[in-house]
Formats: sequence, structure tokens, C-alpha cells
Amino acid sequence: MENLEHGLSCFRLIFITVKSYATYAFCLLNAKGAIFGVSFGKRALNARGGGRATLGLWIVFSLFALQAAGQVANNECSTATFLSNTVNWCSNPGVFSTNGATLSADPRAGCFPGSGNGPDVWFSFIAQATDLQISVKGAAGSSPGGTLRNPQVAVYSGGCGALTLVQCISDGFGTNYVETQAGGLEPGKTYFIRVGARNGSSGTFQLCLNNFNLPPNPRADCPTSSVLCSKLPVTVEFVGGEGFDPNEIDGLCGRNGCSPSEEQTIWFKWTCGVSGTLSFDITPLNPSDDIDFVLFELPGGLDDCPNKTPVRCMSSGENVGQPISNWASCTGATGLRSNEVDEIEYCGCSTGDNNYLAPITMAAGKSYALVVINYSRSGRGFTLNFGGTGTFSGSFNGIDPSQALLASKWVDKPFFPDVPLTDTLVAYSYRLMLLQCFFFG
Repeated sequence: MENLEHGLSCFRLIFITVKSYATYAFCLLNAKGAIFGVSFGKRALNARGGGRATLGLWIVFSLFALQAAGQVANNECSTATFLSNTVNWCSNPGVFSTNGATLSADPRAGCFPGSGNGPDVWFSFIAQATDLQISVKGAAGSSPGGTLRNPQVAVYSGGCGALTLVQCISDGFGTNYVETQAGGLEPGKTYFIRVGARNGSSGTFQLCLNNFNLPPNPRADCPTSSVLCSKLPVTVEFVGGEGFDPNEIDGLCGRNGCSPSEEQTIWFKWTCGVSGTLSFDITPLNPSDDIDFVLFELPGGLDDCPNKTPVRCMSSGENVGQPISNWASCTGATGLRSNEVDEIEYCGCSTGDNNYLAPITMAAGKSYALVVINYSRSGRGFTLNFGGTGTFSGSFNGIDPSQALLASKWVDKPFFPDVPLTDTLVAYSYRLMLLQCFFFG
């Protein structure tokens, strides 16, 4: 059996011949992917009583179905592999593959590069719940899920030939791993998953799914967001959903059809205690996540979300299809920091963009809101560290907690084990105040 280009195999042809002394066989691949087997047989017949020889030529054509070595069955949407288990499910590492597949004729997903995409394969499932966490792991780190490099995955609704993109993610960082979350699924409907890779890559991979119901998070809306009473660091482990109102920032800070939108968001509000500058760093827990944010002034106080006014807008990120060297400066940590002059960075990564904007100067008594957006929709959270000379206002028996942190007697030992506990009652009260202020707003 001889392996031909594209992994085609020429199977031995069976012919009925009589007294043949030589048979020649070869394969031809036609334009539609069928194999024509051609056999030439030659024999000599001895006539009775004479030496006359007769040359016989037989040409036999046989049509064979295409059998590609290693070709996957789920090469197209119409032959997608059905996944019956979508709750906290992972395939074994390397069990799925794009080897032997081709690039589908379906339009590329919006986050896939415009060129250089490798072959892809398809899966389908019936939604049991409203949200889907999905990951594809190829040749990633010390615990690879396969050999695939720069994987990318898209989730679609609709039917084959009339698909609507729900969510997609593409590995522009070279981690060989992607993870994202799709929301708004309708239980009972069929959805399709397309797995491929950048840079013409093909290989094996591990696929993981979790289809679950994510209840709206009140902290994902401005009116019900957490109120910060101090500039203590904040860690958010998980970001999911857009809250009850997914349109709170529509049309803000955008240009050329690209503006920030609520993907996976969380809001914070505060009132300035002592006038001064405000800076902060937002660091994604997943280093490859694209984190965006918008900072607002609330002219009428903490409850004036309807009249919020953007003062800083960050939307920069990958220039899809370009080398990472062209947009690496627009990834990773983001925020406000000294010596920056930009007040806005738009989608993509333009010359001079670096994922940071200029600090603001807060005024005592004015209120502000910050929405943090995980544009990658991985579900992973972030850390938020504040800086600058301005303070956040919060009162407990007339004590400003941001100032109380300067005195050890206001600090609870469980929160700060290196600080002596000098006043248990006040420290405990301050601890309760922080919990009430941050978590219950």
C-alpha cells in the first residue's frame, strides 16, 4: 500500500485474467476525490500447431470511494461530531485531531485571522443551559492536550450554511491554549463548535466543555455594583455575564464601528474623600486575557448611573492577523498610571498605544464608577490595585477608612497579621464595615 499526497492510499485492484504473465496497476485521483484504478494485463497465447503469438490488452477501470489515511469524519459542519455530554466534560488529551481535515468553506469567524488559517473540524451539541465554558488545549506547557499550535475555536447558532457566530477566541499569544465563554444559549437548540488553528497548523487537541446556567450578577450592573470604601486591593476570581442590563456602555468611546461592550463585566463605585490623583493597575489572572475598562464620573452621586460620563476609555488589544510584535504592548496589565497622556485607546493597537491611560484628578465629594470587562470571555478574573494621592470616602463613626488604615489600631489582625492589634473592638467594627461596604454596597 503506497501513501500518496494528502494521505491517499491506492488499494490493490482485483482483476480476472487468464494465464497472464504481467499485470501493471496504478491509481489516478480525479478532481472530485475519486480514485480510478487502471490495470494493463498482457499475455501470450500459443496457437495449436503454430508459434503465432497474440498480444492481449485489457484495461479495467474501477471507481473507489475516497479513503484518506487519517482523514477525520467531522471535516465539515454537515458531518459534525455530536457531543452528548457537555457538563464538566473533557475529552482525553489528543483524542481529537485536525490532521487530514481541510479548511471549511464557511466564512471565517470574526476573531480568526484573515489568512493563514489551518484545517478545522466540527462538533455539535444540544444546549441544556444558558452558558457554555469551552477550552481547546494543544501543545501547551508541561501538560499538553495534544500537538496543535495556536488553536482557535468558534461557537455558532443556526444551521449549516446559515450559521450565526455566538463567540470565538483565537490564540494570538502562542500559548497553544484557548478558553472562552458563550452566553445567551437557548436550551433545546443545537449549536456548532468549530476548532482550527492559526499559521496553517494542524494537530491533536483536548476539548473541554461545561454547559451551565449563570444567574445574572448584580455586581455586573452599575446601579447595584459594589461600593468601595477604601483603596485596598481587590481580587475578583471569576467574571461572568453582563448583569441584568447588557447595554450600559453601548455607543461609548468607540469609532469606526468598534466600541466597548459588556462581555463579562463587573462594576465598582466610590466617592472621593480627599481630593487628589487616581491611578490603578488591572492585572488579568489569565495572562492572555484582553481586559478593557471605562471610568466614569457620576455627576449626581453614587446612584446617578443614568447620567454617567466617561472620563477614561480603554479598548486596545490584538491587531488580528498581524504578528504579535505589532500589538504586544496592548496586552497584559492595563489601567491608569503617571506619565501617560492618552485619555482613550481604541480597539486594536495603534502607534503609541500601550494599554495605559493618564491618571485623573478626583475631587472630594464627587462619585465615580469603573467597569472592568474581560473581552476574551474566559471567565477568569483580575486583581485591581489603586494608587495616587486621592482617597475613597467611607465613614464609620466619623472615621474615614482610607485614613484609618494609617493607624494600626484600626486594623484587624486577621486581615493584616504583621500589624499589632491594639484595639479589638474598633478593629472588629472596622472589619464589619469593610465587609458591608464592599460586598453589600
